[in-house]
Amino acid sequence: MNSQQQRLWEKQGINYCEGKRNTNRKKVVMFPGHGSQYPDMMFELYKKYQLVRKIYDKADELLQRLTNEKLTNCIFREFSSAAYVEEKINEAVIMQTSIYTANYAMYQLISAMGIQPDYMIGHSLGEFSSLACSGVFSFEDGFEIVYHRARVLEEMPVEERGAMISVKLDRKSDRFLVFMEKLKEKQIDAETSIYNSDKQTILSTNKGDVERVLELCKEDNITSVLLKTSHGFHSKRLSKAADQFYEVLRKYHYHVPDKKVFSTISERLYSFDEKEYDTESMAAYLKKQFVQPFNFNEDIKKLHFDYGVEDFIEAGTDSILANLVAVILKDEPVTVFTTNRKNSNDVYEFAKFVSKVELYNVGLETIGEEGMDTIENMESNNNQIKIEMSIEEIKGMILDIIVEKTGYPAELLEDDMDFEADLGIDSVKQADIITVFFERLKIDPKNMQDENMKFNTIHDICDSIERYIHTDSKENTENQQADTKVQIQIEDIYETVKNIIAEKTGYPVEIILNDMDFEADLGIDSVKQADIIAEIFQQYAIDREKYKNEFSDKTFNTIEEIAQNLYNHMTMGAANEGKEDFKNEVKVEKEESLSERIQHYSKENQHGRFISVSRKVAPILKQQLHSLEDKKVMVIEDSVDGSFTEELVRQLEVKHCTCAVIAMSHQNSYKNGISIFNMEDETLVEAFKKAHQMLGHIDGIINLQTLSLDGDFINQSNTQWEHKVNNAFNTIFYSVKEAYEEFEESEDAFCVTVGNVGGVFGTEHTTNLNPLLAVQSGFLKALKRELPNLYCKALDFNELTPIDTIAERIIQEIEIEDNHIEIGYVGDLRKTIVVIPKPINEKDMQQPHEYTSDDVILFGGGGRGIMNEFAKGILELYDATVILTGRDELPDGTQKYIHMSDEEYEAYKTEFMLEYRKEKPISTVMEILGEYERLKHRRQLYKNIKELQQKYNKVFYYQCDVSSYEQVIKLHETIQKEIGEVTGIISGAGLPSIGKVSKKDIIVARNVVRTKAMGFYNLFTLFNSPSLKFFHSVGSISGRFGMDGQVDYCAGSDIIVKMSALAAMHTSARVFTMDWTAWKEVGMAVHPSVEKIQEERGLHYLSVKEGVQKFLMELAFGGKSQEVLIFDSIGKDMRSEPQTEFIDPETHTLVNYVDSNQRILDQCEYPFIDKIKTLEPKMIEVEKKFEVGNERYLLEHKVKGNYVFAGVCHLEYYLEIIKLYHMITGTKLYYPLYLDDIEFKEFIKYFVENPLSIQGKVEVVEDNDQKITYNCQIHSDFINKKGMVLIKDRFHSEAKISVSRGNLQLKENYDIIEISKRGVQLDIDKFYRDTNNAIEFGVLFKYVEEAVYIEPNHYTGRVVVNEDNYLFKDKKYINTVMSPITVDCIGRIVLIGLYHEYGICAVPVNINNVIIYRPLFSGESVYVEVKVIEKNDKFVNSRFMVVNQKGEVIMKMDVGLKTIANYENHSLIGE
Repeated sequence: MNSQQQRLWEKQGINYCEGKRNTNRKKVVMFPGHGSQYPDMMFELYKKYQLVRKIYDKADELLQRLTNEKLTNCIFREFSSAAYVEEKINEAVIMQTSIYTANYAMYQLISAMGIQPDYMIGHSLGEFSSLACSGVFSFEDGFEIVYHRARVLEEMPVEERGAMISVKLDRKSDRFLVFMEKLKEKQIDAETSIYNSDKQTILSTNKGDVERVLELCKEDNITSVLLKTSHGFHSKRLSKAADQFYEVLRKYHYHVPDKKVFSTISERLYSFDEKEYDTESMAAYLKKQFVQPFNFNEDIKKLHFDYGVEDFIEAGTDSILANLVAVILKDEPVTVFTTNRKNSNDVYEFAKFVSKVELYNVGLETIGEEGMDTIENMESNNNQIKIEMSIEEIKGMILDIIVEKTGYPAELLEDDMDFEADLGIDSVKQADIITVFFERLKIDPKNMQDENMKFNTIHDICDSIERYIHTDSKENTENQQADTKVQIQIEDIYETVKNIIAEKTGYPVEIILNDMDFEADLGIDSVKQADIIAEIFQQYAIDREKYKNEFSDKTFNTIEEIAQNLYNHMTMGAANEGKEDFKNEVKVEKEESLSERIQHYSKENQHGRFISVSRKVAPILKQQLHSLEDKKVMVIEDSVDGSFTEELVRQLEVKHCTCAVIAMSHQNSYKNGISIFNMEDETLVEAFKKAHQMLGHIDGIINLQTLSLDGDFINQSNTQWEHKVNNAFNTIFYSVKEAYEEFEESEDAFCVTVGNVGGVFGTEHTTNLNPLLAVQSGFLKALKRELPNLYCKALDFNELTPIDTIAERIIQEIEIEDNHIEIGYVGDLRKTIVVIPKPINEKDMQQPHEYTSDDVILFGGGGRGIMNEFAKGILELYDATVILTGRDELPDGTQKYIHMSDEEYEAYKTEFMLEYRKEKPISTVMEILGEYERLKHRRQLYKNIKELQQKYNKVFYYQCDVSSYEQVIKLHETIQKEIGEVTGIISGAGLPSIGKVSKKDIIVARNVVRTKAMGFYNLFTLFNSPSLKFFHSVGSISGRFGMDGQVDYCAGSDIIVKMSALAAMHTSARVFTMDWTAWKEVGMAVHPSVEKIQEERGLHYLSVKEGVQKFLMELAFGGKSQEVLIFDSIGKDMRSEPQTEFIDPETHTLVNYVDSNQRILDQCEYPFIDKIKTLEPKMIEVEKKFEVGNERYLLEHKVKGNYVFAGVCHLEYYLEIIKLYHMITGTKLYYPLYLDDIEFKEFIKYFVENPLSIQGKVEVVEDNDQKITYNCQIHSDFINKKGMVLIKDRFHSEAKISVSRGNLQLKENYDIIEISKRGVQLDIDKFYRDTNNAIEFGVLFKYVEEAVYIEPNHYTGRVVVNEDNYLFKDKKYINTVMSPITVDCIGRIVLIGLYHEYGICAVPVNINNVIIYRPLFSGESVYVEVKVIEKNDKFVNSRFMVVNQKGEVIMKMDVGLKTIANYENHSLIGE
């Protein structure tokens, strides 16, 4: 038989071998590279084999750490949508890591069979797989290397990435040379990258030249294909990326391979000389692998002819390399093996590989007992392959075989066609078809000899197979379960037991041997033995009481005895009982965390999470860009006392402006003033029309109406607040509507609103908040999109003095145009709002926000759409009581339209319209259609509520318009009486509205705003209580970015964000608004016309599943930020939107870590750093500038009457610099952190009138595979209040800090709570009063809850970890590394103890031996023990231990202190 015929048979599942083969034939395993990826590759093997699953679990863990995504979510369509997977699989990061993981998993699978290759070779990216599988680096390191390889590629500009084209030419042929010369003549830059075979050469070229190359190929009749690769690999195009990759490669360590690996770059075997595996050599080599072309054709020939390889095994996801080898060595006596094929069942293809391995005797002498078991299990469980295939897949297989055997087109074959009567297939060919079919499914024909089974048609075959599946699976279920249990390996039990002992004792696992005696060899007493035994039984879910006869009298002296007894119990005792007392796996499956349970709602992660923060922008320049001279301006008076308007008009008139003022005060002294005494619609329309007539035409509007002293809705009645919201909307709406035609035509018109929200529109801390300006700022953001040429500006002033400065700044903002709509002034600082990415990291919390079945969650507004989906999620996750509300009355089910199908209801429209017109003859068609739509909503409402009530016990619906105060009062009374206290609220009432301002109806538009604002007001003011855990508003990104045609909806969406910020100051509940992008299938944006427009603009819709997942994650782990935004892309002009200018729309990350002035973009993560001054490969220097009034922590920490930058802030500053350096260099900050040799040289004192900046410098002094060590220093210049530098480069502190290369998970336990019970409580308040003249602490620093005197020189205490969000006035949401204020409070315990015992007050001068095991979590209590280990008149040395409530050690440190004051009468123990 020739090789071509043999391969044809193999494709049909038939393996053929003549005679007995020599088992000593040399083998090479080949790893494919780019282009071998496809959706669901390895999925069937992933489901079937734990070995494969473990590798993918590790890959998930690695990728999630690097990108917050799981690899399996990106490649398996069962975990995500098909569209999502098909998009992700071709992204560089996912493509390369998925190929690497698949190659590695396949190799481990064939290794488990016992097949050991003589050689390995990798094709392009596949070389990294060969290096990992040969031990040059670990799977984990290899994964990270491949990830960074992809990342440097992704960072390349798209136009520079290049592309790859396969041409069917021999590169040595004259035709190829002529073609390349032709490309050169056409000035097309193309080069040979890979020479795959005599029939295939791969070219790399520029993306812009791809079409030209393909066209030229077509002209010359050259077969060509554009490859699905992201870049032009193995070409000079990647030189810059290779340099970046080189820096990454230098961070890893390499080892001599344990297998012979053939290099495609050097065209020889990798050396076994250790000298060649130093970091620099390997980094340089693998950098070269990035850009150098290679000759796979010659490499394969060399392996065969020079190294004697006869068996070629492709370990990957397809047969790409196997096909190439078949071409390259087509006339040679070689055998090619594939382990998998695209468009086929993984398990089926692997089973074919196994059968071929057996038939060809490939290395059978090396297959160990475990490997034979693997093969036998595969054969004995071949039914699984069949069972896991659907009937449709089986039908497809039958069709393929018939097509192969007959040559008939598949389109002509129908299920019920008789083989002989309809298709002319005689009995011989029928038997041939059935035989091949059984072979492919691995079915023994004997099992199919049933009189009920027929094989005359395709339908008959499928029916017979279905019978076989049901019968066989039923008979084998119990056997398969028993087999699974028996597969428990005693070696796994040994490993588990040793790990538990190591955890309980702290011993390294390596020193614990199987035959060691607990007491004699390991020093483990009987008490600890019992603890260990209990943990082991718990690990394996063994009920000791239930099996007391088996275990009660056992004495477990050694690990061997424990393991053997467990093994016997699991493989014999449990099997004999036939009950599932144990899990199928050796180790008990870990209970899913809340985060994991939420992740099940959707495997999609296409939309990012963002928050809004303030950011400084350039101050206004002196030069004037736009003149106000001779402009006609309509001014709407402020709501304070008119003084702001008077000053503004005065300054405008100096610039020769003509102003018409709408005056709301009774004193109208304006030259062109129009007094109004109410805010009725008619009054406003008439006033604005009169102002227009006065001016002749309108060049601009300045609206000061929301500038007021009483915008705090908390202290106002519902009618007062509704009146204010309406007024804010009315003045902006009517004034713009009056000027709309002129605004449309003008290119320099302006519309400016002014108010005093405070804290830069509520994004910063402030004492007062007035949300009313948000009505107008939301309106303006939408108006700007409706009228792009109109200059729009919303100005927020934190302080309302001096008046002339405010007026001057309003004019400057108009004259000097920029692209920021929202500008906030805090003192002299000019700021705006930007949106930054802030994905949820559940590890930042000790535990999620808890909700239980006792919680009562109220949904304000709607039992349909998004609110219904949220309700389902809460019910499924927490089984809480859910109360849904809506304007519609819930039908009772007797209405005929309720039970109609959708088609029937649509057909009912005509009948309904005629009936309605008959009942109400004067109704219009639009009114009738509106009522028809309301019935449609009621149908959906009825269906939703009934579905929820049938599935869950505690679902209620009440008819209530939440924007009506009277109806919400009634609702509140009903709920209190019938259900109880509400613990969570979701305010989601809203109305749609689309249309230009000029076409909008005021009543409809105002109601849109009112529904949002009053729905929030009513629910919050009436339901706010100590029991309330959260108040969540459903907002829209339209409120943040604006949307044309939706000025009213944007106004309503913006004001609820500002109301959230104010409400958060008046409740213990978390108050937050989630601004959502448009949802698919549900919500207001689900309308064909709207969807079409938005999709054309580039807005990406959110799926229901992903939306619910994002909501549940926010509920459990978020809610700190008052405004959270969920979106993917807000449109094609996303980069031109100033609020999102720093966001990469593809990755949802910051485009850089600094702006053009080197200022840190993410002040949430690096609050103590302002800008980078110097960045070098092993050094970073940064600066922090202190601002008057902003550093709240600084103003609450005084030493001897001076504001002092606390010692813990030095440490936080150092750690943030290191964290920033790790982010820049792409390395993670792992725990534990080690701090040593911290010495405080000179206080950093802050004098309010003096400018102060500090410089922090961090330098790498050691970098190995265990840790990175840094030297750290802080310096500053002393500058007096006149700005003169009097002392340069003061040296304040230094430290040595080491960061682990990986999480070491050190565990240590210590019971401080028990020790504290022996002591006496100390009076903490007395300590603060007595020592106030030496050290003064503000409220931010007072989180010590208990201080206890145990005995001389021995103290304990309890500290509550505080929220870091109050450290700065301008930053609401920050993540510090070590919670410096908490650590300062921890240090306070020794100060309190020393004062009580010795009457001294001391400050730290040095800190040593610090180990921080993990971050501190907000709200947790930590317990502190301090021992004074040395003391004299001036100095004290102390040792700290900090644990959590369970006694787990969080931190240890030694602190040296210096005495600064002495006191008498210092006892802190009360009488």
